[in-house]
Amino acid sequence: MTSNAIHQPSSLSVDLSNEFASVRIAIDTQARGMRLQVVDLESGESVFLDPLELASFCHADEHERQAWLRTGDYRDGQS
Repeated sequence: MTSNAIHQPSSLSVDLSNEFASVRIAIDTQARGMRLQVVDLESGESVFLDPLELASFCHADEHERQAWLRTGDYRDGQS
């Protein structure tokens, strides 16, 4: 689920930045269970990730992870 609405993060949040992106990671407890909210600080877009979605990242192969990086200017003309 993606959204532009930035929910009020818990006190457990951290901003991560490098030369390519800046994001805020926060623990969200407003749903039925705990989940992570990841906010792109440049665009304001956000996503909530539950434990199942997070675990799936651990099982993804290198090709799948590389596809996730194809965003913004790196998308090769896809929208």
